[in-house]
Amino acid sequence: MDERQLVGTAADLVRTEIDECFLVLNPANDAVISLNETASDVLFLCDGTLTAGQVVDAVAIHYGQGRDAVAEPVLVV
Repeated sequence: MDERQLVGTAADLVRTEIDECFLVLNPANDAVISLNETASDVLFLCDGTLTAGQVVDAVAIHYGQGRDAVAEPVLVV
């Protein structure tokens, strides 16, 4: 099993969309993960400039959902 982890800041990561799937690459260690659009958005919002609450608010606004509807799924990520 590959033990590499996708760590680093959002600025260090590269995101590519392929067939409605988002591949996120960390060039520092060649780690790659596949995410859905929402998870990819959350990951890139976690850049150190926003609080967890601000990330929840941004996702709620972007997807036109109530804050309560997205808070738990976003905070679990």
